[in-house]
Amino acid sequence: TPTTPNPSGAPSQQTDAINNLSQYSWFVDRIGSPEIELQTNALANFTVSYNISDRNYNINIFQDDCSTPPPANTMKVSTVSEAQEIVGFKTIIGNVQLNTTAIISSSMFITTDNGGMFQFCLRAFLSTTENIIVNFVETLFDISMDMSTDIGGSNLTLKMHRDDPEAIEESVDFSNYVQAYRCDNTKQELGSEPDKLTQGSVLNICVTSSDTSVIKIKQVSYLQMNQGASNVFVAIENGEATVSSLVTTDGCLDDICFVKVMMLAKFFGVDEPEDVNVYGRVELGLVGSAHRFLEDSVKNQKVDSVDSMGNFDISLSLDRGSESVASSRSLSWKGMCIFTVLFFGFLA
Repeated sequence: TPTTPNPSGAPSQQTDAINNLSQYSWFVDRIGSPEIELQTNALANFTVSYNISDRNYNINIFQDDCSTPPPANTMKVSTVSEAQEIVGFKTIIGNVQLNTTAIISSSMFITTDNGGMFQFCLRAFLSTTENIIVNFVETLFDISMDMSTDIGGSNLTLKMHRDDPEAIEESVDFSNYVQAYRCDNTKQELGSEPDKLTQGSVLNICVTSSDTSVIKIKQVSYLQMNQGASNVFVAIENGEATVSSLVTTDGCLDDICFVKVMMLAKFFGVDEPEDVNVYGRVELGLVGSAHRFLEDSVKNQKVDSVDSMGNFDISLSLDRGSESVASSRSLSWKGMCIFTVLFFGFLA
């Protein structure tokens, strides 16, 4: 008779793909239909599949409250296999071994006219390398055992009583595919250390995908510039420029989105202006295997559509320029002097 250790599968090993993931990509979703197969009169094998971000993962098994371990020797997660689908994502398959003889004798088993039934809960979760659980999905399964047959054994039928996670992302983040950089008017990158932006200059930003065979950028849906907490300018909202005379975009021609923004005077209010942070959000279109990978999630309404979103950040260094500062101060002083002369001349 098989024994049941701590009710969980072996944790996955961290892979190099983790280093390519977005910081906020923690996707987990059950896919397809679970299967159950009676191997002998005493043992049955149960399999279930999940799509997940390429993170450390595990599958735990519990009783119907999704917190209490099952009685000894009744069931265990025996193996968890995996198959890489696309960079940053994979499919895992959990195999649960059910000892029907031990289950019938346990407190989990509820007797019926033709046999009985029992329930168990599976939790698939993703965790950090420090074993901090970030996201999980739980499913409660009903197993009915019909022992009225004359074949000397029992028939097992499966129902999923609950398939709602207590905590699950409603969208998929593919930000690790999004590349944003300062560029010139021909969409060429300016380099790792472009010149500082000065008052009256124009900012060019290009956004593209690191792999257009998987992800394509459809549009820049949001773009915000902020200097500190209060000095904020929203340049693009809902895919449209907020001020057409200051912001333009070419509509993502040739798989590169091009945005041009006039730098505002309010970012240069002091002699040594702080850096400006540009935060953007883009709408993405999934291509090929990435599209197929999420089809089950879309059908289960775990995500709104096969299209998803991604984020990017750019930090801008500013230089007000000593000549412009001196000129503005000189002009202000001269204006005050002229006013004073005229005022006292009028009194005389």
